[in-house]
Amino acid sequence: MSRLFAAILPDDPFRDALETLAGGAVTLAGGGKVTPRENFHLTLAFLGETSRQEAALEGLMAVEIPAFSLELGQGGFFPGHRGNTLWQGVKPCPSLAALQRQLWSELTRRGFSLEDRPFLPHFTLARGSGGKYFSSPPPSALPSLKVSSVWLMESIFTGSGVRYRPMGQRQLNHNLHQQ
Repeated sequence: MSRLFAAILPDDPFRDALETLAGGAVTLAGGGKVTPRENFHLTLAFLGETSRQEAALEGLMAVEIPAFSLELGQGGFFPGHRGNTLWQGVKPCPSLAALQRQLWSELTRRGFSLEDRPFLPHFTLARGSGGKYFSSPPPSALPSLKVSSVWLMESIFTGSGVRYRPMGQRQLNHNLHQQ
């Protein structure tokens, strides 16, 4: 059994921007544990504990969406019993919404039960904050993220925290580029 999710992984310039935002968010919120740089991702679908990795990969490979770009949007927090989770959202993007809907449809067709809550695309900046975080869209000088692939990832819990391992990748169509 593996704990699986489908995600968009940022490139290094975008990770740099997220790292900077995470440091600022923790400062503004008065504390919290910053997400390790290598763990930044935008979850498209959480599959949970499953032994059906091949079916998950089939669903991922069935997605037919052109490559597109994302820009950071407003940020906020999710309250939790172990402190707040601070996050940075992305600006509304029809291509991202289409990708998420198509992926969920393909995974559901293959028998996966997905979370029944609205899709709120975001990158987790920090966990365990005692404070709150709100942000306006960051300055446009920050890099946009070129989304050219979607990944199936496995969560692995270790003594020093969680790490994520790629299990498969779906390249998006590079011939078309949409916003």
